[in-house]
Order: sequence, then C-alpha cells, then structure tokens
Amino acid sequence: MMVGTKLINDKIMNRVIKLCTMLIAWGSVWMGGCTPEEFELGDIDVNPQDLVEGIAFKIEHDAENPNIVYLTSLMDDRYTPLWDHPQGRSQERRVTLKIPFEGTYEVKFGVQTRGGIVFGEPATFTIDDFYAGFVDHELWELLSGGVGQEKIWYLDLDEEGLSRYFVGPLFFYGMDDSWETVTEGKTVDGDSWNWKPDYKGNSWLMAAGDYGTMTFSLKDGASVRVNHRMLSNRGIEQGTYMIDTDNYTMRMNDASPLHNAERDGHVVDWGNIRILSLTEDYMQLAVIRDKALSGEEPCLLVYNFISKDYKDNWEPGNQPDPEPPYEGNANEDLTTSTSTMKKWVLSLNTPYNWTNLAGELLNDWSDPSSYLSSGWAPYDANLIQHISLTLDKTGTNSGRYIFTDGSGGNITGVYTTDEHNNIVFDQVISFTLSGWLALSTTDEGMLRIIDVDRDPTGHVTGLWLGKRDSDKPEYQVYRFESTPVN
Repeated sequence: MMVGTKLINDKIMNRVIKLCTMLIAWGSVWMGGCTPEEFELGDIDVNPQDLVEGIAFKIEHDAENPNIVYLTSLMDDRYTPLWDHPQGRSQERRVTLKIPFEGTYEVKFGVQTRGGIVFGEPATFTIDDFYAGFVDHELWELLSGGVGQEKIWYLDLDEEGLSRYFVGPLFFYGMDDSWETVTEGKTVDGDSWNWKPDYKGNSWLMAAGDYGTMTFSLKDGASVRVNHRMLSNRGIEQGTYMIDTDNYTMRMNDASPLHNAERDGHVVDWGNIRILSLTEDYMQLAVIRDKALSGEEPCLLVYNFISKDYKDNWEPGNQPDPEPPYEGNANEDLTTSTSTMKKWVLSLNTPYNWTNLAGELLNDWSDPSSYLSSGWAPYDANLIQHISLTLDKTGTNSGRYIFTDGSGGNITGVYTTDEHNNIVFDQVISFTLSGWLALSTTDEGMLRIIDVDRDPTGHVTGLWLGKRDSDKPEYQVYRFESTPVN
C-alpha cells in the first residue's frame, strides 16, 4: 500500500508543479512586451472587485451594426489593459470585435500593474442575429468551405514520414512574424526570422504517424472538431472558433490544432493562433512557444496542414520539385552585359547556408557570430577572405573561370550555363571553406543560381550558388558578392 500511496502522491505533486509552472507561464505571455522598468515589482493597487463592467471597462454595440462590439478600458493610462475576448487577446485600450454569429460571449478584462497582473470576473455580451457579412471573407471560406459547409485538414506528415506539400510539418518563426511577413512577403523590424526544417533530415523534431483530423464547420455556427490520434490525453475535442479577418488571427475554444506530443506542454494557450498562410490546399497556423514551459526562448511554433481534398488527390509523380526564385539570363548576370568579366568574392558575413528546393534559407545566420553561436557551424575568416570566382564570358552560354580557394590557389577551366540556371564546370571542384565544411560542386560539376540581389539599376550585386544534395531535398548554398576585377 505504501508504494501505491507514494505513486498517487507523486502524481498529485507533479500536477501541482505543472499547474504552478503554467500559471507563471501565463503571466509571461502578457508580460512579454514589457520594458525592463515595468518588471520592477510594487504594490498591487487594483483588486479583482475593481475590474467590473461600467467602472473599469465598458462593452458597447455599434449603433448601426450590433454585431460590431467595442471594448473600451476606463482605467488610468498607467495601467496596461489586458483583454481575453472571443477573437483572441489584445492589449489596446479600445478593441473592435466583429462577431458574425448569434450567441452569448464572454470577455475577461485585466490590467498589468507594477505589482503583477490582475483580472476581474468575466463579463458577457449577447449577439442576437447572424450577420453574413462577417463570414463573407476568403479566410472563412478557405478554412471551412463557406457557410453551410465543413472542411477537413491534416497535419502534413503521415505514418511513412511523408510531407506532401511542405518540406516538413513544423517550422519555427520569430515573434514578430505574421501573415504580413509570410504570405505578403513584407520585411518588418523586430524578431522576424524562420527555420524551415525538412522532415527527412530532421525527423527528431516529431514522430511520424497519423495525427488525426481537424474539421472546421460553418453549419449552424462556427464549430471545430479535432481528433488527436497521437495525443491520448486530448483525444477528440469539440469546440468553436472565431477568425479576426483584419489581423489574420483565430481563437479556438475548447479545442487545439493538431500538434505533436513533444511540444504539447510548451504552449500556454493553444487556442491563441496566428494564421500565417491559408489557401485552398494548405495552411500554416502558429502558436507561441513559452519560455517557462519549454526552457527555450519564445518563438512561433508553426504547424503546417493540408486539406483532405489535396491529400486525397496527391500523386508523387505529379508533383514537380519546387524551383528556386532566380529568373534571368544566367551567363549575363554572372558576368555583365557591358563587359565580359566579373569577379565574385565569398561573403564574409554570410558565406554559406542551406535552402530547401524553393530556395528558402533554412538557418537564420546574418553575421559571423551567428555561425559561431550555433555550436556546430564552422566559420574561418582566414579561409573565407581568399575565396573567389572570376568568370569571363566567351559566348552566349559559355566562358572561362578562375576559382580561388581558401589558400589562394587557383582552379581554372571553362564553363557553360544551362536552361536550369546551372553553372556547369568542366571538372568537379571541392576545397575547404571552413573547418569540416567544403565548398564543392555536384558530381556533375554543377552549381545552380538560387537567388540574386540587384541594385536599383538592375545589376546583380550578390548571388547564392547552390549544390543540390544527392540525398535530401535541399541545396548547400554559398553567397558571393561582386567586386571590381583587378
């Protein structure tokens, strides 16, 4: 009996510890945007009883469209408002909700004080009628199939370890990434980066398997059913969802998106979701990895999904490899249109990386320190500074080359370019770039132009040349920058 009692006590203690950890983590979600000064603890001068509707905040319906609801903080400016509402979370003083479906909805209002976070009791508001205008948006239709329809989604990974659309089921992005940076391709200041590991080379990230299904429905409201076949602790979850079409976010209630067991305990709120991309065939949903729960810095865990229709109709033979983004006249861009010779030196800042077949970088390296801090990526400036490639065009698709290695030795010969933007050298080239890493061509003597940088006049000032991996769907890429020929 003592053994059984100890086991029960241990389980209870583990649950208590986990609960305490999650409470700490919950606070860190709200405090993630604070400045250092705001972390100085002081007295909590607000009580939950103070945070009531009509005194601390107000809920108002729009006069012309009652399905528009305004949440307004009435607290002094020294308190940061914290809203937990049907469309997600906000910290603005005034929040606008657009609720398409009738029903009673809950709002939690809190404030961040110098002494900590305080929430009041939940308040509710009611929507009397369905307003179709708020679901007449492509996000609702792409996710669910439209009003009166439902749509089934799968995590893009199966029992055989196959990802059909993406290179893997799980990507990682910075905390400031969003629909704007991923789908629209915009550059933003702040914590914006990504790592898109291919599953074949990074199967340690999560186990292969049948992760189940997510069914988003717009039949008699917005409901979601998630069958977690790889998470017995979650099983089948039946809940609701709401999309904020202005901010490309989604709130799932009483259900969570399909995900892996290894990270089930790394997220405070699985229902707080950013939509990074969404089409008829695929989507990417992001949740926040919490530092207190994971032991790692906060980032976006981005799970990749495919639709049932896409999965059912997918055939390996009909799926061409993705193409790198470069489009241009290869030999002209490698040399110039005004003279025949151009010299390229290996970049000292970002000499190498890896990309997937679409030419997307797989590592967030931007300077020598980022290589060295990885713990595995070598960087030797003494070698890198000597490496260069000089090309002298002799014909439309041909020329001579001088490849200078890290010791200053020259490798010479002739090259051609082909319709796939490959530079085809007349020999296999390989020499040390840094440490254990070599700069080398394929066994066929080829390097492919993956992407280029152009100045305002259209001239190419930088380029990534890639060696296609013989086993994995990726390129090892080298960044060269143009320099005057001596």
